[in-house]
Amino acid sequence: VVECFPVQWFSSLKGQQTLPQLENFCRYLKHLASSLYRSCVAGSDVEKRNVRDHIKEVVRLLGRLNALDHVIAVASEHGIKDIKTLLENK
Repeated sequence: VVECFPVQWFSSLKGQQTLPQLENFCRYLKHLASSLYRSCVAGSDVEKRNVRDHIKEVVRLLGRLNALDHVIAVASEHGIKDIKTLLENK
């Protein structure tokens, strides 16, 4: 869904927030990252690695939506340190 949004929508945004119309969607993505994390707490190392990759994908999607406030929150909550690298590859 995120790939369908035109880049022009986000090019003129100032600050760390996305479009107000997409705020609920961004909150959903943030909730999804937390749900993914909770689903693997008692899982194997492979499951935890897979979930971490999925959470990184959520961070990329939030970055594409210019929701940097949510990117920072998800990354700090789940210990993702390479935010800049993730956002450069969005």
